[in-house]
Parts: sequence; structure tokens; C-alpha cells
Amino acid sequence: MPLKNRYMFWDEWKRVIETDFNHPCIMVLVPFNERSDAYKDKENRDFLMEICRKTKKIDPTRLVIDTSGYA
Repeated sequence: MPLKNRYMFWDEWKRVIETDFNHPCIMVLVPFNERSDAYKDKENRDFLMEICRKTKKIDPTRLVIDTSGYA
């Protein structure tokens, strides 16, 4: 993913977290769904882990799952 797109993704994801922060029904934050290429190369892994770390920093009260929905 080009660097510009990564920044755009993070900006949007950050807004989602901040906007919905007080909703009691949210128990887990999952930034990516069914991203089967998540661990195929170092660049993807690094990006995934960066987003998870930033997510947990913004909201340390909830679980963060890196990606979901594939085997």
C-alpha cells in the first residue's frame, strides 16, 4: 500500500475510534477484516502491527485484534 494511502487509512481509522469511544457495546477493535495478505511480507506485517499499536495507544481499554475472518 502506498505511503499516502497508509496515512489516509490511519486518519480515517483514528476518527472512527475517537468518534465511537464512549459506546459501551464496542468490546473489540478490529482495524482489518479478512485481510489474507496481512502476513505475506514484512511491509504488510509492519503496517498491521503499527496500526494495532496506535489503536491500543488511543484506546487501551479495549482488545485489539490485528485482522480477522480468514484461516
